[in-house]
Amino acid sequence: ALYVDLQGVASSQPPALSTQVVESH
Repeated sequence: ALYVDLQGVASSQPPALSTQVVESH
């Protein structure tokens, strides 16, 4: 799973609260 925050910064760790979880295979 790839975590992308509101600014579009991708991280492998869960960022802040207002985030979207995007799974890409």
